[in-house]
Amino acid sequence: MDQSILSGEVDAQSKEYVLRRVKHCETQSVLDAEQLEHLNHHIGQAVEADEEYILTVNDQIPVRLNREEMQQLLLEIRQIAEHIQ
Repeated sequence: MDQSILSGEVDAQSKEYVLRRVKHCETQSVLDAEQLEHLNHHIGQAVEADEEYILTVNDQIPVRLNREEMQQLLLEIRQIAEHIQ
């Protein structure tokens, strides 16, 4: 499931999302529905507050998201969540 911000695969059996890339940064993470909801909540708050958001990839690489990218990421998270529920 490749999208503009996130790239990865849905594991329907375990109901998880295997994240492979965030924007231009390669990674390897597994996210469940609760983690996606948590991320959705924090990014949604940043959008509402008109703030930038910085994701940390691999616990060391900061990836800054502008408002348009945050809105796109929210859409992608919701689409992914629909596939793993």
